Amino acid sequence: MTKPMNNIKQLIILTTITTLFYCLLFVVRTAFPTIENYFYDYKFKFIKSTTPNEIVIVGIDSKAIKEIGEFPWPREVFAQLIKQINDADPAVIALNFVFPPRVDDPGSDSLRKTLESINQCVMGMHFEKVTDHAAPTALVAPLAYEYRFKEKKNSETIFKNFSYAAKKVEFGDPLIAKHATHAGFLNVSIHESNRTVRELVHVLRAGNEFYPSFALAAAASFLNMKKEDLVLNGNGSVHLSSKKIPLIRNQGSLRLNFRGEPGTITTLSAADILSNSITQEQLQNKLVFVGITTPSALPTGFFTTPVAKTFPGVELWATATLDIISTTYIKKGVIISIINWLTTLLLFPGCLFVFRKWRQLSTLLFCLSITTISIILELSLFMLFRYYWNSTYHVYALLILCLWSFGQKYLTTSTTTS
Repeated sequence: MTKPMNNIKQLIILTTITTLFYCLLFVVRTAFPTIENYFYDYKFKFIKSTTPNEIVIVGIDSKAIKEIGEFPWPREVFAQLIKQINDADPAVIALNFVFPPRVDDPGSDSLRKTLESINQCVMGMHFEKVTDHAAPTALVAPLAYEYRFKEKKNSETIFKNFSYAAKKVEFGDPLIAKHATHAGFLNVSIHESNRTVRELVHVLRAGNEFYPSFALAAAASFLNMKKEDLVLNGNGSVHLSSKKIPLIRNQGSLRLNFRGEPGTITTLSAADILSNSITQEQLQNKLVFVGITTPSALPTGFFTTPVAKTFPGVELWATATLDIISTTYIKKGVIISIINWLTTLLLFPGCLFVFRKWRQLSTLLFCLSITTISIILELSLFMLFRYYWNSTYHVYALLILCLWSFGQKYLTTSTTTS
């Protein structure tokens, strides 16, 4: 590196390697993101578990299954459970279920009467056959249509930035679902179910209409918004009153800010609710999620995450809701992304031009220092501000620089020997 890089052949080789490197980086990043995901997941080990005050989960856990019976439970039991939660004066009750229609079930009457008395009740919908390409028509339950985004801005780009679409929307028993003040879809995994869940999609399309996630619906209810007040912006964001939630474009998703392993969000057993073993203060003015927290009740309701192999779906939605109402989701700013890529370009091939008069070892040590600082910066930004900085690219660039330098040294030695 002490000699100017004026050799045309050398420049052509460097340009070719650089082009191949960035093409390969793009392929690895999109098709095989294993290393990048490992770095991302590992960062959660450095975050201290924190228990939020706003949200409580009432779990259908192993204790409840043992004392009450196998799941699903009779609707009389659900009615009694919801009534006793409501008696504690929570801010919102979010039911992480879709109640299927039942004919001549006396329990349905008691459940309907209980739901009538709830001021803020959030219910779930299920979207079927979700794909990332156009589905021009969809079969939508008539009542579900009422919970779509009614106000949209920048409609000319809305189909581009929210591409996931379903062919069918189920809302369960209409006599029960009609009592929902807010509703959103419960689909956790849009892709294959064996993928690690690092983010949740918050906007799905059915036909020409768009619908919010269960987390958006729960957050809107907790913020005392009407369902009509949710605004979908075609630039890739959702507005909840004064809150602007920027979603990942094209996917309509947010990365989850895991606070710890399952149970980090305060979880009370449904059995303790039904036996009056809790105090009113534990639920009063809280956003209360009701859902399954043991795999024995419903194995398909659990997912692999960076912090646990079996993470309850209800706690995923509770985490996403907390991220929205407290604005603590994982952020990926445009400026940070630009600086990230410029740093990668500086490491390779930029340093070969900028520091071409330096000794080879000095250049490598400098780039090693930059990469080390990048790794420290990644951890610091993530832990302190929940910003996503990707040092993986810089590690790749450093490896390519080392290979180039050793190759150059080998060629120079071979030429001298000849």
